[in-house]
Amino acid sequence: SSCIRPLNTGRFLLHQLPFRSEPARLENHNSQLTEIKVMWLLLTAVLCFNAAHAFKAAVYEHVQSNATSIETAVSENLQAYWWAAGNASSEGAHIIVFPQDGIVYRLRDATDVARWTEDIPDIGVTFCDSQKLSILSELSCMARDNNIYVVANLIDRKTCETGDPSCPLGRVKYLNTNVAFDRNGRLVARYHFTIFENFVYPVHPYELAVFDTDFGAKVGIFISFDALFPESSLLVKKHNITLGVMSSWWFDELPGWYSVGVQQAWSVHHGVPLLAAGIQRLKTGSLGSGIYAGLHGPLNYTYSPDGKSKLLLADLSTTTSVNPRYAGDELHPARRFLKQVDVSDYAAQLLERPAGNSSVCHGDFCCTLSYETQILKDRFVVLARNGTRNVGAFMRLGVQQCILAVCLPGEYALCTNFTTRSSTKFAKLQFKAKFAANAVFPVVASDELALIPGDKWQFETTSTNVSTLTLKENGKDEDILHIALYARLYHADLFIEGFDSYESQYLQIQHL
Repeated sequence: SSCIRPLNTGRFLLHQLPFRSEPARLENHNSQLTEIKVMWLLLTAVLCFNAAHAFKAAVYEHVQSNATSIETAVSENLQAYWWAAGNASSEGAHIIVFPQDGIVYRLRDATDVARWTEDIPDIGVTFCDSQKLSILSELSCMARDNNIYVVANLIDRKTCETGDPSCPLGRVKYLNTNVAFDRNGRLVARYHFTIFENFVYPVHPYELAVFDTDFGAKVGIFISFDALFPESSLLVKKHNITLGVMSSWWFDELPGWYSVGVQQAWSVHHGVPLLAAGIQRLKTGSLGSGIYAGLHGPLNYTYSPDGKSKLLLADLSTTTSVNPRYAGDELHPARRFLKQVDVSDYAAQLLERPAGNSSVCHGDFCCTLSYETQILKDRFVVLARNGTRNVGAFMRLGVQQCILAVCLPGEYALCTNFTTRSSTKFAKLQFKAKFAANAVFPVVASDELALIPGDKWQFETTSTNVSTLTLKENGKDEDILHIALYARLYHADLFIEGFDSYESQYLQIQHL
């Protein structure tokens, strides 16, 4: 660790403390030493926090090659990665994260999968210049030649172990896998995804992938929908990571269940910085990447359906950003691609007055909103849900949800569709509920799904699982679009057998 060690306070004089302007008048020597120890522990904690986060990081939002030849597409994707890694390194970044399926994707059948997968060995191996493992070799050399940690996603190929009941007929499993390389090009982590895809199998038992770095961060790796499951939380609770890394291909849904909203929610809930790199693919409603500083919110993020790849950088020694939005983002795109969540079985209540209290209950689970605005320029609904909600067609997640959302214009009955635009500012806003679990995640969005900076709202959860989200005084200038609190009830999760690929599930999306 790069944290400083506590000094021997028995010989440490009060006037040596640099953060004290003058000696305190203490009643006796013992109380003097007690104060010194407390102050030193506080200073140590601050310096340890800064040391653990004093580095620059990069994430790359990638638009995959549209070449019809898989070989050409893989080559072009890797060229884009080389460009990003080189530029990130030249800007002083210590680590770069790439998205899910950014190199190899659109595999048509088992033959394609067999051709474009590699048997990824255990950690500790350097692949640079290997003739047998071409993609791993490229990534290894990329890390070594640019003196940067690299995290990327590809497909691992593993021969089934004897007696494995989940083994396919071909006796070979293909696993959605993240790999991490250090500055020498050495493989330092390998993580297998746990959710089934076409041709790609989940791994059992669940794996946790953690590695230490030479810049002081302890890194935990997960992939996309892992953010919704308890195992990604174990990286924090069990391994005490100081940095989360997420490769993603997300599919956006309204209200509130969209890429950068979920990314920020994970970072806020765990109080741990997160590097999240996403694929941009408009027809599946996929985009959004960012660098987040835990409770302090985003340092740099992008959410722009412009068909462009983007390299994002941020200094993790800072905890705030005056404007965390990527400088090149299109803030008001002509259209967005999003899937609408079916809320027909949610408890709902429209906001009819510009100020008041709204309590909405789904069974014995209740969401309470206190609010005040000069005028409701938009039509808002408060939603409550206690039960499950579908994720595509492959899973039902156990949830308790409280949502404040703007209805799609033109819906004059109780709204069931939602917009991305808002023009209502609140002088007061507080959302509160008592949940059945402590895994509660906040999503706070303004007009066009922009993330509201972390210094403009406050989120708290008590020991009895009462969660409260409050808009601060300096948040009154934000056009509120969504406020959501969702708790995960992991014990109620239900997998659905016999589904198609993620992409096919999300082709029925709306253009907003």
